[in-house]
Amino acid sequence: DLARRSFRSQSVYRINVLVNLIYSFMSVLINVSVWNALYAQNVDPAATLSEAITYSVISSTFLVGMQLWPGSRIGDAVYSGEVGQQMVRPMNLLAQHAAMELGEKIFNFFTCILPCIVAAKIVYNALLFPATLADVLFFLLSALLGNMIFLLLNTILGYTAFWLGNVWYIQWFLTAAMYVFGGEMVPFWFLPDKLNIITWFMPFRCVLFIPMEMYLGRLSMNQIIFNLCLQVLWLLGLLLLERFVWYRAQKKIVVQGG
Repeated sequence: DLARRSFRSQSVYRINVLVNLIYSFMSVLINVSVWNALYAQNVDPAATLSEAITYSVISSTFLVGMQLWPGSRIGDAVYSGEVGQQMVRPMNLLAQHAAMELGEKIFNFFTCILPCIVAAKIVYNALLFPATLADVLFFLLSALLGNMIFLLLNTILGYTAFWLGNVWYIQWFLTAAMYVFGGEMVPFWFLPDKLNIITWFMPFRCVLFIPMEMYLGRLSMNQIIFNLCLQVLWLLGLLLLERFVWYRAQKKIVVQGG
């Protein structure tokens, strides 16, 4: 009986991995088809078709797929009452959930993200890779900073579970914010100037759009330095806010289950 349950569990797990891979590739296929249709209208673009396709594929697979969501885990732990046990462990609560998220994302990278990018490159010759090693390094650095910014945003929202009891709204809020103000829906090259200016005063720009501009090599060295400094400033500001909220949250804990 134990062997049958183990085999059944492994089968379900493999099916889930395959479904995630198919879903990711279908999303890429739809996005690329949309860009091809738009560029077929002979409009004067702010970027080439190859840049638009590359932006869509890399941002929706690698950057979005590697985002860490510890806040949702923290909120679930508060709701279930497990947070009480987790808080007495020698490792920081945020570090515990971030480590679990990171483990899942690394596995997801090799089983879903990387195969999806390779398949997209084979199917669409328009998919670009960074032109120089410097572009690769700046992209990876910017992507790391962007992911840490997203992690802190997610965590700060997750701490609100200590007051509100649940965090069902986290995924909805951050997904919507990233879709509109992070550049996931459409690159900011195509947005009206007034809306583009608004995004400069939000941290979401630092998560997707700035790393992708570095990936595509669209920034000068001065612009790269400025954007990296902007990401660092947001990171430090959110880190201070996270520490403040966490300090207040520890005094508000109410275990509801357990």
